[in-house]
Amino acid sequence: NIRNFFRGTESRARASLKNKFGNDYEKKLRESIEANKGWVVLQNTDLTDEELISLLPLLKGVKRLDISKNPKLTAMSLLPMIDSTKDTLWELRMDHTVEQKYVLGYLLRTNQKLRRLRTNLSFTKSGLRALRKHESLKILKLNDAHISSWNLNRILRNLPPSVDQMTIPPVHGWTDRDATNRYRRFRGRAAERNIAISLSTSYRTVQFFPEINAVMDGDTFTLALLDSSTAPNQTEQIVRVFGIDAAEISSNSRYEKKIAIAAKNFVEHTLLGKGQFGRPSIELVDQQKDAYGGRMVFTVLVNNVNLGNELIARGMAYPYFGDNKDQALRRLGFSWKKAYNTNKEEIEHWLKQSSDLEN
Repeated sequence: NIRNFFRGTESRARASLKNKFGNDYEKKLRESIEANKGWVVLQNTDLTDEELISLLPLLKGVKRLDISKNPKLTAMSLLPMIDSTKDTLWELRMDHTVEQKYVLGYLLRTNQKLRRLRTNLSFTKSGLRALRKHESLKILKLNDAHISSWNLNRILRNLPPSVDQMTIPPVHGWTDRDATNRYRRFRGRAAERNIAISLSTSYRTVQFFPEINAVMDGDTFTLALLDSSTAPNQTEQIVRVFGIDAAEISSNSRYEKKIAIAAKNFVEHTLLGKGQFGRPSIELVDQQKDAYGGRMVFTVLVNNVNLGNELIARGMAYPYFGDNKDQALRRLGFSWKKAYNTNKEEIEHWLKQSSDLEN
């Protein structure tokens, strides 16, 4: 009946999708699903119900789906999406969508293969019953949900035996100290059931939807302030990727300079989604202290993959944790010349994506 409601809107939806993603959006989506092994990211794409309905035939066979931060989506499209993907979907991210009563319950009753769920939707009584009976769910992340300590305990009591990891949001009005004290009892109850509990306390710990402004080099980029109240005169924040040191564009070494430009291009394409369908899912987690001050240091996950590890694997960075750089390079036996010769094909590929290299 819901699908019948959208009859006659297909041409309008396709025109809107072409305007957002290009005339060949269907081909891009199919290629993206194949290249990413069934992983589709439609996060923060301003999707409407009729657009998601139009995309459903292309989403058949999808295994992992991120439709977070699309506040225009309602149950009118979410319920058909759940029906269309129930046989293959095992991970769903839909936090920062409009609050829709009964959606979670319908999802958990319909899709018994779901193993990972990230949402800001709250559980109704029917949703809790469906949660209790689910047999496959292993990871449950509740982000920015409107929740109380009573509701947290109610969810914990209804978690199925299959769940072994859960992320819970802060309760409105609690400080970090309150959270530490009040969650102690909750963590204890979870430990009795062998469930690992982690607390997403504030912007200092995790930022799921950063607005990337610009990429400065392989390990540094800027984004819109996570909390403007702490720096009212600033319009952006510098973020450094934790655990690596990337090549410097200003280096006198021609090998390091080439790698630095390639690394910058790689990170721009990765964070900004250049050449991809939709926008990548970016998470900034585990904030570390910055020895030089003024920057935020995070582990950066793009579509659930560690960006720092990807740069290291491509010879564009080396592991670095704040010690003396010369000593670190000697200890690792690392040189930019060796990195270039080992990863020449990859580096030259990313060099071609830029006009920054001087002739």
